[in-house]
Amino acid sequence: MKAPLVSVIVPAYNAERYVRDCIESIIRQTYRNFEIIAIDDGSTDGTLSALQAIQDNRLRVVALAKNTGLTNVRNRGVAESRGELIAWLDSDDISHPRRLQLQVEALQDPAVDICGSYVQAFGSATDRWQYPCSAAQIRCRMLFDDPLATSSVTMRRSLLVGMDPVFRDDFPPAEDYDLWERIATATNTIILPRYLTHYRVHGAQSSTRGREKQRSAVWAIQNRQLKRLNIVPSDEEKALHLKIGVDWNLSLTNEELDQCHRWLEKLASANDSNSVYPEAAFRYTLADRYFSILRRSLGRPDLAMNRFRTLSLHKSRPLTLKDRARLFVDFSRHIAKRIDRTVSADPRRSSTK
Repeated sequence: MKAPLVSVIVPAYNAERYVRDCIESIIRQTYRNFEIIAIDDGSTDGTLSALQAIQDNRLRVVALAKNTGLTNVRNRGVAESRGELIAWLDSDDISHPRRLQLQVEALQDPAVDICGSYVQAFGSATDRWQYPCSAAQIRCRMLFDDPLATSSVTMRRSLLVGMDPVFRDDFPPAEDYDLWERIATATNTIILPRYLTHYRVHGAQSSTRGREKQRSAVWAIQNRQLKRLNIVPSDEEKALHLKIGVDWNLSLTNEELDQCHRWLEKLASANDSNSVYPEAAFRYTLADRYFSILRRSLGRPDLAMNRFRTLSLHKSRPLTLKDRARLFVDFSRHIAKRIDRTVSADPRRSSTK
């Protein structure tokens, strides 16, 4: 039997509620030359039965006798795959019907190795996640967080041949971030600016303990990048880097903004000396990060713009009319929240009924 062009790998563990929707989102793809490899990782619910009930000859179900963990399951999926391309999809996520078609078309360019997409969250959150689209900016962004949502990725299988293991046990639950960063310098990665991946947000995904484990793994990945820049961060710099990286959506105090300013300037200077990242893309990434932080931390557009201009890198990331409009939208939301808090705290509005 001729091998399909695309192998879609779906790891599944106790995903009875979601896995059918996940698989059917692949079955409904406009692109048809694929196989689905669904690996049940020793589930204790009805996941395996749900998978076996799906009638499609492109679906191959692999049942593991006991739970071995996501790292092992992803590696098993690579070993089972036959396609020239591998597409990843977690069992609680959903692909847009044209995802494979658009990514296969992008990967027809032999210069492209990995193709991701923007992500639309659904479930208990409705955020939209946009990522840098060029290889240079994607690589620079990896110093702060993971710009590739694994469920959005389609890639050349040849990139993984000879890697043993592909995903490493040292980095769960950030083993995918570890892989993307390891191969970033040797691959051309692009992101399609379309919402081709729907990421389900639900309460079963993580615990406080799990988040701390993830932060530890993320820091190991980011710290090895800092070492290439010949930077040995202090404890204060480590905490700040994580706060403006994986926790970048948090507001910073004025003192923290000053520290952030100095840290970003330090990173730029280190790259000027060591040429680890493409200079223009790196300076843009640093300036863009600072602007995003200012948007969340300062309530007034004039303060955000004035402070942004004090960064020596600000010319690497010119502010557009759209940026200015976003600042005023942020300001309007900030004022609305203050009014809501004031009204809620007004004792005259307390009900005595």
